[in-house]
Amino acid sequence: MNKISVLTLSLLSLVLLTGCNKDKHSNKKGDVVNNLLLKANTKDEKKYIYGQYNLQDKDILLENIADIDYSNGFLIITTEDSRKTFYSVTTNEFIASDLSINDYVTFPSNVAGGYLKITLDGLTTIYDGLGNVLIDNSYESFVTLVINSGIDDKNRDYCDIIFGTGESERHQYFTYSNGVPTLLKVLDSDDDQYGSGSSLQGIEYVSLDEYGHPGYTRYKNSGRYVVFDDNNIETASFTDPSADTKFFVGDYLIYQNSVRLDENNNNYDYIDSNGVRYSLETCRINYLNAKKEDIEVNFVLQGDNTVSSLKNEENIYEYCYANMKIISNKKILSNTIETYIIDETGLLHDNVTGIHISSFERFGNNYYDPISKTIFDGNLNEISILTNMYPQKVDNANLIICKRNGKFGAINPNGKIVFGFKYDKIITDYISNNRLLAVYNDTLGIYSFNIDNCSVSLIKEFTGYSNATYLTHSRVSGIEGGIYYVSDNANPNKNYYFSLYDEELNDFSLEGSSNLNVKVSTSRTINQSILVVLQEVSGQFVLKTSSISISK
Repeated sequence: MNKISVLTLSLLSLVLLTGCNKDKHSNKKGDVVNNLLLKANTKDEKKYIYGQYNLQDKDILLENIADIDYSNGFLIITTEDSRKTFYSVTTNEFIASDLSINDYVTFPSNVAGGYLKITLDGLTTIYDGLGNVLIDNSYESFVTLVINSGIDDKNRDYCDIIFGTGESERHQYFTYSNGVPTLLKVLDSDDDQYGSGSSLQGIEYVSLDEYGHPGYTRYKNSGRYVVFDDNNIETASFTDPSADTKFFVGDYLIYQNSVRLDENNNNYDYIDSNGVRYSLETCRINYLNAKKEDIEVNFVLQGDNTVSSLKNEENIYEYCYANMKIISNKKILSNTIETYIIDETGLLHDNVTGIHISSFERFGNNYYDPISKTIFDGNLNEISILTNMYPQKVDNANLIICKRNGKFGAINPNGKIVFGFKYDKIITDYISNNRLLAVYNDTLGIYSFNIDNCSVSLIKEFTGYSNATYLTHSRVSGIEGGIYYVSDNANPNKNYYFSLYDEELNDFSLEGSSNLNVKVSTSRTINQSILVVLQEVSGQFVLKTSSISISK
């Protein structure tokens, strides 16, 4: 019997929870936060390998053209009889032709240049911008279609084609390697392969691998939880309790309710700061066997949305941190809300009020909290507070760009100044190999930097230019690349591109008539950065493409 069938049977037979056995727990505070715990609850910084560029030009003469447009990685060329031809700026090749405006839809992609859906005579074909056919002459209904793409949790470029809705929803999941897609799996709406935190046909389920129980799964349907072990055998079933606050931590679901009492009722658990009396019930349910017990705590939780899960040093969800008001001698003396780390017994650990661990970003050997704009070390000691400095953390650079007194600078993970606060602008679209673009005294320059000794050197100065436009970046098997371009102020038709490791200005301008109708488009693709320049001369278009391929 599969999980869904067992779940259905479980929901038909209501199993009563075991009785509430009072279990007193000490609320003595102990510290658990350390560098290993913080590492377990933050993601690695993005690290890139940088390639070199190779420029290749290609010109194509297009005749009988009424219009050319750009959409999601494709040039849409309209002929004088209103028919459409599609040209991929990723591959410099034509994809499809002789289509009407009702035959196609384009979709964006940051891994394959774009997607093109064509439907003719009830048959649907889907291309990517690399020229690959993902769906070939299918009769499937693609009226409702979503295409997601990006980098999945296994660091693979992927494309997920989702069509249909509800019980008819289907997925075709592709992964890319060097621009070639592979169909990894086809999923229907009743498959149980979507992973942790998914929902199918109203059934929510969570893999318990990261709770220390490999192969176990927790389902929720119609107000009941059911847990299966790694052999798909049900181990527990219990009703989702009604509560002011509830959350999963360790092996337990903890929940709490406060009930207001009459002012003369002496059987109360606490009195709030306004003198109102309340009873307080705090219980926990072991979701592996459905056993329930009361626990005694000295705090009042402040709602589900104020609780966040935390992993321990071994990447297991053992803790959470929650907002609460502390009870002392059966009284809440203040309306101040504090935040503590709590374990499955109700024991309070570190006071982390004002610290947002779930939002932490790794920053060198330290951590940055973008909410409080503070740099912390691995023991939550404050290194630098950057409020009112408009901080912007930059991937792959171990820098935070800040603004002070109208000028820009940058600091390293130890809070030391690397770039002094004297720059008109620090351009953060793309930083590579310890190089970045900055503007000083209205002059654009490439600067190298060293975050350890806080040194900066000017590599190349672009006299006469005070800004650069970021065109695109590309990714091929983990290799990254980026292009900037500048326009000649004296001659707007003169454009130059450069990269941070090829400091020379490379001309990709159009030569010829001074009254050219020039259009520049860019493609964000898996294997190339493409500069597309269209030139209209005497009613004809010349398509000029500069294909800048990346290699190690």
